[in-house]
Amino acid sequence: MSTLAASAQTAVIEDEDGDLPVVRTRHPWRWVTGAVALVMVAQFAHGLIANPGWDWGTFAQYITAKSVLSALKVTLELTCWGTLLGFFLGVWLAVGRLSKNPVLRAIAWTYVWAFRSIPLIVQLLFWFNLAYLYKTLSLGIPFGPEFARFQTNGVISGFT
Repeated sequence: MSTLAASAQTAVIEDEDGDLPVVRTRHPWRWVTGAVALVMVAQFAHGLIANPGWDWGTFAQYITAKSVLSALKVTLELTCWGTLLGFFLGVWLAVGRLSKNPVLRAIAWTYVWAFRSIPLIVQLLFWFNLAYLYKTLSLGIPFGPEFARFQTNGVISGFT
């Protein structure tokens, strides 16, 4: 019996009924590529730890500075609020897109199209300068009386 047949025999697993043999596929290159990937990760980690150019003491001093930690706090808050707002807005847009109402579908489609097609830097410039474009925001009946009026900078801050 050849070695190929012997190795194939050891990989045969019988079906529950015992009549149909199932042979496992062998993947020796998975082990080779996995080992190469682990060696590369180990080299990267060694370079981070052993390279004196990183100067980990100075790095720790700067990364724990008060300004960096407060910036990290703002980043995490923005991430949290952006994720929540994006999730809820995305759900409502999906409801609009799946609606049988053609007006809701068109509004949701236009919103998605606009935010996907307008470059992010243009959107940031627009939203940052919103208070310049619109000094006040108001709530009321469209084209009718206002119930409340707000200064745009009071409603939409730099954080917003």
